Amino acid sequence: MIKVLSIGQLPQEVGGSYTTGVTRVVHELSKQHVHGVEQFLYATNMKSVDAEKICSYPHQYMGYKLLPLKVLYNILRQPLQTIKEWLHYIKVCHVNPLRFEIYKANFEKAIKEVKPDIVHIHGLGISPLYFLNKKYGLPIVRTSHAVPLIREYGEKYRKAVDAALGTRYFADYDTALNVDNKNKLLELGVDSSKITIISNGIDTKRFRFLKDERSRVRNENGATDDTIVFITSGLLIDRKGQLSFLKILHKSGINFQYWLLGKGPDWDIIKQYIDVNSLQKRVKMFGQVRAENIAKYLSGADFYSHASTTEAQSLAEIEAYSTGLRIIVNSKISDTVIGDAYNDIHNYYIMDFEHPNMKDFRDWTAEKTSIRVSRNHFDWSKVAAKYGDLYRSIIEQWKK
Repeated sequence: MIKVLSIGQLPQEVGGSYTTGVTRVVHELSKQHVHGVEQFLYATNMKSVDAEKICSYPHQYMGYKLLPLKVLYNILRQPLQTIKEWLHYIKVCHVNPLRFEIYKANFEKAIKEVKPDIVHIHGLGISPLYFLNKKYGLPIVRTSHAVPLIREYGEKYRKAVDAALGTRYFADYDTALNVDNKNKLLELGVDSSKITIISNGIDTKRFRFLKDERSRVRNENGATDDTIVFITSGLLIDRKGQLSFLKILHKSGINFQYWLLGKGPDWDIIKQYIDVNSLQKRVKMFGQVRAENIAKYLSGADFYSHASTTEAQSLAEIEAYSTGLRIIVNSKISDTVIGDAYNDIHNYYIMDFEHPNMKDFRDWTAEKTSIRVSRNHFDWSKVAAKYGDLYRSIIEQWKK
């Protein structure tokens, strides 16, 4: 049995201090049963007392403690090494070094309790683990849910870019979510032979095609049989491209409805465009929709618009794919989708949002489709099994 200690964050729903797409990924992976693997998770955004409440076996979930005596001991025991590490925390990671010192103490506590064979960290906060691991010599796997590059993120995210560059060699093995993610790791200088592509997943029992709900939700919103319904789910914000896609639809000549699930800073500007152009019957803004209700809206739609200008990997796109939707994807992020957007031309349409080919787009949406079915290719159980295969491969390599 391989013991894996994962380091990440958990969503508010189970006691974490915040919720993001990454927290949901970490939580879903932690719940999977992987043959030959025993999983443990240290959550950096959850108190130890709260983590213990959700454990079904000892140390399944662990949270942070301040550990002042241990932190002080670590600082005083090797003062020169501490100075070197703190300079890295300050100059490269741009964080309060005391915060990372607390992380380091908690990481060591977790390692001593679990006695793992592998440590798997999600995200950029690898530095304290790397310095600690000089003592333990465990293989470190890192999953980069986003790889910040200055050409894409700009100076606004200089600190994150610096941290990515400064820690690019700190993992023994990396996993990337898709081809785009891998290419960015390569651009940082990560060894290609150490990168494995493993996508995120979803709960396909929840996100599946609901035939009965399809007709019901379409009727509720005035979508007739000849209405083509497009849908987007997520934060309403410029980089997600909802307004850009709405403008394309408005000019397309298609008998459309566009359903928007979510809220965000672009709510008012989208609403204004709807009002000015009298599109109230064509555009439906549903606001924030509970997770258990999203599948019915996806089932009611005909196409998913993945219009983002930047994306690491979108859980919303995986949800849409799993309900059998065909997907329009912005050419700028075509390498981030879970399917083969370049060759699967029936299920994916790569659109240049700045210069769309309207005739080509209309023809693609008018194509006759086969009977719509759910897809379970990216269920969390299958994703977790791929991590299990990776862990076994690493152990074999590590023993040589």
